[in-house]
Amino acid sequence: MSLANIGNYIGTVVPNKNMVEVFKENELRLNKNSVLSFRPMTLKKFTISCAPGTVVKINGKDIELPTGVFELGMGQYEISSLIFSSAVDVNIFYAY
Repeated sequence: MSLANIGNYIGTVVPNKNMVEVFKENELRLNKNSVLSFRPMTLKKFTISCAPGTVVKINGKDIELPTGVFELGMGQYEISSLIFSSAVDVNIFYAY
């Protein structure tokens, strides 16, 4: 049995929207029987690549990404909210 499921989002983020909810909607569209039908999505591992200087709000805390690259290892932090203030192109890979 795996410890997590993986997914990704490549494209332009929706400003001022919790992207974790967007990820959940995408995952449910791919798998109607997902465990996400019964519980909220929490990211257990997270990697992002975007334009240098991008600011993202993670669980209510503004984080500036000076190099445009950010990663949290498995189990280091549980992300339930991921909000960008502006539209920005991203590559995001996650485990939940």
